[in-house]
Amino acid sequence: MTLAFAFLVGFLNGARTFLAIALVAWSAAFGWLDVGGTALSWLAAPAPAAVLTLLALGELYGDKQPQARNRTISYALAGAWARLFLSGL
Repeated sequence: MTLAFAFLVGFLNGARTFLAIALVAWSAAFGWLDVGGTALSWLAAPAPAAVLTLLALGELYGDKQPQARNRTISYALAGAWARLFLSGL
């Protein structure tokens, strides 16, 4: 189960920045993911999960706007790799 969840989070992290961390936050808030005693224990409260969900929705809205920049330019790809690395920690 944990391996499947890790795969899902990694897959979602490739699509959106805040979607994967919002998923982790909601999983911790509902008790599906035990983050107690870790650096991510603050995610177990519903408030961070709600804020991260709003950020994910804002990101999705911003990406759908016609003036949104291409995500395949060099600094956008570097940011995506940094997020991927941090999600794996």
